[in-house]
Amino acid sequence: MVAFPEHAIIRPAGAVSGGALRIVTGYVRLSVPTSDGDHRIVAILGAGDWIGISPEGLHLCEARTLTPVSAREAGNLTDLSRQDLIEMTLGVQSQLESVLQHCMTLVHLPPLERAACFLVSWSRRPHPPSNGRNVGGGRDVELDIPLRMKDVANHLGVTSETISRVFAKLKHRRLIDTVGGRSTIRVIDVAALEALYQQTLRVTNARPSRPLHSGDEI
Repeated sequence: MVAFPEHAIIRPAGAVSGGALRIVTGYVRLSVPTSDGDHRIVAILGAGDWIGISPEGLHLCEARTLTPVSAREAGNLTDLSRQDLIEMTLGVQSQLESVLQHCMTLVHLPPLERAACFLVSWSRRPHPPSNGRNVGGGRDVELDIPLRMKDVANHLGVTSETISRVFAKLKHRRLIDTVGGRSTIRVIDVAALEALYQQTLRVTNARPSRPLHSGDEI
């Protein structure tokens, strides 16, 4: 078991793979450098997720802790047992599906629905007891999200000003509320949030498609 403090770089982008790690506790962000010298957050990883699996032998993303993190070293992949390889394969498959869902969100959903999808996805993570709390046995869920608002905006591909307006709208609709600070969000009705973006996805998916031809814009 290895431990990393908050805001530590576990794997820098472009570095040679140093072996796979499976997160036990805490959260890690994956980001890629942008042409303007900044970064784009492409994924948020938590307990059970894998870091450092690369067929090219290089880390394409920077892995940086958002909270203190503990992780289990997998060692050399050739030394893993069959059961460990099965667990790793299923875990990586789940992570790829999450990345694909995030890409679909960025392509098809406007900012308000992107934020709703983000909050619903976060509410379904395997949170520790102090996170993702049900409030009063009802539909409310409190989420301690270890991201600043500008990082949420970065992850959702919008500006900080836009994400502030979006969260204000969700709060005005009584779908969310803030609790004791900006990082703790109470989702008042998860089902209503999900319905907000699922309707847009259904309309988008119902649109007819055709093959692309020369001269088409994409």
